[in-house]
Amino acid sequence: MERFRDLTIHCDNPDAALLMLKKIMAACKEPPFQSENQDLASYKYKDDIVVRIIATLPYVSAAVLILTISGSDVKVVNIIPHQRSVFRIDKNQYNYILSAFKKNVIDGIVSGDRLEFPPAEYSMDALIPKSYKQLDRWANCPGAPDAPFSHPSDLNQWYDFIIALVISNEKDNLSSGDLEQWLEEKQWDEDVIEETILHYEHDTELLEHYNNKYGYNLRKESNMVIDNNTRSGKFV
Repeated sequence: MERFRDLTIHCDNPDAALLMLKKIMAACKEPPFQSENQDLASYKYKDDIVVRIIATLPYVSAAVLILTISGSDVKVVNIIPHQRSVFRIDKNQYNYILSAFKKNVIDGIVSGDRLEFPPAEYSMDALIPKSYKQLDRWANCPGAPDAPFSHPSDLNQWYDFIIALVISNEKDNLSSGDLEQWLEEKQWDEDVIEETILHYEHDTELLEHYNNKYGYNLRKESNMVIDNNTRSGKFV
């Protein structure tokens, strides 16, 4: 699987983050990376700062990198088209532009563990290692890929996955977009994927609500055992 990459620079405090952003702007004085902003003095609050860097690289449309400060971090939060005629920046272009920005600008300013630039490629089992087996079992249930919710046993396998995901604190690791892409790469039908995403968003929210209202901090007070030889999850 491939994701839109993130670039984050960790600084010691918000003032250091502001200084880092100024250094980045100073390094972007001419193409292929040129800052639209001239001065940050007019910003009263650091959290309001948005810096736009115009990227004019070969082989891709002109784009704008959006940088901002979040606490003590400087982040590239988005890359958007510079010209209105371009509808969107696709994933490959996005990652190409961000990689070039890191190489041409950021690497000359910061390095080491202050710089966070995770790879584009990732796997589902690395994303949710504690609940991946339940997801994989459901994705290979008898009704999949055409009707993975139609039979009660298949639906129970789906619920086992949702329970494992929430109890293992991995829900925040798996966005609906990640799940959608994973199923697309498995070449599932578009309508089934849409149905799955609706199930995912509804069922995780429902279980979280139940957990918060009735569970008495279920994650800490219960140990969940998923029996890999059965279709059910149980609390012990």
